[in-house]
Amino acid sequence: MYKNVTRIGHQTRPDLETVKRLNPDLFLSSLASKPLIEKLLSNHNIKTAFLDLDTYTACLNSIRRLGDLTFKQKEAARIIQTIEAKTLELRRSVNGKKSPKVLMILGSPKRLLMGTKYCYTGSLMEVLKIHNIANDIAGLNKAYVPINMEEIVKLQPDIIIRLTHTKPEETAELLKKEFAQNEIWQKIRAVKTGRVYDLDSELYIVAKNMKIGRAVEDLKELIYDTFKNRAE
Repeated sequence: MYKNVTRIGHQTRPDLETVKRLNPDLFLSSLASKPLIEKLLSNHNIKTAFLDLDTYTACLNSIRRLGDLTFKQKEAARIIQTIEAKTLELRRSVNGKKSPKVLMILGSPKRLLMGTKYCYTGSLMEVLKIHNIANDIAGLNKAYVPINMEEIVKLQPDIIIRLTHTKPEETAELLKKEFAQNEIWQKIRAVKTGRVYDLDSELYIVAKNMKIGRAVEDLKELIYDTFKNRAE
């Protein structure tokens, strides 16, 4: 899809010469990049807009805003309607079902973090009424927080889902070593029963592709359907 598109560098370090040569009407980036590049682009009179992709609701609002910016309001409305209809269908399919307790982990080459309801995947869990144990730990009001093994052992998640953020091969190796070498993980129900799953970053890293409907459906099948089938 993007094979023949001109590359402009990293999202936080764009090649300004290339950007200026392309002479864009509007430079779009994620809100997370704003502190790093807003002033740089402004100094070169490049019009910018930053989209919030941090949660399910923020993504829908950003689609609406993108429609306004590009005068494609009807197209944006149709996309939002499709996503909301799919989400409603999936919510109804799990209505009345008890969610297993789930721990969501974000891995990078340097550290592991727990995802709360304030992160993108955590917000999808909220949509599906999935019991995210990170939300049970008092005082967590950030999207990602350090792993708290004492609380994890106490709360005993039924399922662990893991997502690699950067350098997937290196991070996958880190996760493998962490779960193999840290004996505390062997005390966790999800590990003992083999219910540890790695998420597809193409679905759950929203900055890559906004595949919200597919991500919600995948999460529903993984948490509710797989758990039920294996329990039986």
